[in-house]
Amino acid sequence: MNRRNTASILLLIALLLVAMLVSSACGGKEKEAAPPQEVILEPGLITSGEPDNPTQPDTSEPDPENDPTEEPVEEDFTDLGRASTINDLMANKKKIHSYYFEQTQDNLFIRTWYADGWMKIVIAFADGEESTEYFDCENLILVSHTPAAGDYGVMMDFEQGDSDDMPQNHLSNDYHQYRVLETDNIEGQICRVLEGSRGEKLWVSTMHGFPLQVEFTDPTNDEHYTVLYENLTFNQVQAEDVAIPDDLEIIQF
Repeated sequence: MNRRNTASILLLIALLLVAMLVSSACGGKEKEAAPPQEVILEPGLITSGEPDNPTQPDTSEPDPENDPTEEPVEEDFTDLGRASTINDLMANKKKIHSYYFEQTQDNLFIRTWYADGWMKIVIAFADGEESTEYFDCENLILVSHTPAAGDYGVMMDFEQGDSDDMPQNHLSNDYHQYRVLETDNIEGQICRVLEGSRGEKLWVSTMHGFPLQVEFTDPTNDEHYTVLYENLTFNQVQAEDVAIPDDLEIIQF
């Protein structure tokens, strides 16, 4: 081996030693942390690094019973106006779960509530006295309470279900048992006038399938009456609005 080759080999070994020393020195230093990357949780929400228990949007439906800010939702009624048939009136009536109305008859101011199979009827007399009736529409039991008479309610049982003294729940009417006479207008609402087997007439709203006016003859005195139902509301009365007070003593008639 000549001197030139020996020198080349020595130079190569020296370069390798230098490279190893530099690499060892650099390996002792800690690498700098890479900058955190942005993580997109959803469009419009950006955060840096890993999300720390991200809050998910509340997609649950509101509960009207537990949320006092929620108003009762009224059913959608289909008003076909003068084209309404008996079936249309019945279909709209089935969407009514509760109601309230006022009427004036023989100088009596009467307010009626219905919900959950019960009716409450408050009768205000001309002298200022009031009487309240609670009627179980399913079992045909009525409890009448007149504060002036005492702190108790009197219970009556309508076993036959055909008494003229029994309150009438218009939701139980089967309009197929009536005949259509004509179409009329009551306070801006189109009504189909129906006549029953005893000559009674109902002005049934084509919007709600509920009477706005009734016409009948009182069998106890043969007086003829036409009664307008005012301030009607639907699906807003609750069961507690028609319940008999817990502290009301009830006696059997």
